[in-house]
Amino acid sequence: MKIHIGQIIHETVQRLGIKTKDLANGINVGATTVYDIYKRESLDTVQLIKISVFLKTNLLQYYFEEQPLKGLVNNDISSLKKEFEELKLTVKRKDNLIEELEKLNKVLQKRLDMN
Repeated sequence: MKIHIGQIIHETVQRLGIKTKDLANGINVGATTVYDIYKRESLDTVQLIKISVFLKTNLLQYYFEEQPLKGLVNNDISSLKKEFEELKLTVKRKDNLIEELEKLNKVLQKRLDMN
């Protein structure tokens, strides 16, 4: 599905109950520019970020729901999950090793105390 970011922005503004003139003031443009934004299918990143910050809404998220970015994100997530599981296993092994070394240390300390 093709993203029409202007329409998404307009729907978000309406849902949040924000007036177009307030959005215009918030991103330092005129109301006419905001109406033009509503009609645009795409928007430059800097402007999209300004609008996202003003609306306190991540408008970039819609692009990550579309291919090919969605595939990249899913691959990254899958890779990170695998790495996380490997790291948990490594931590568990190290915890076990620490526990064994602490036991050995106690035994050695007792022997030293006997002498």
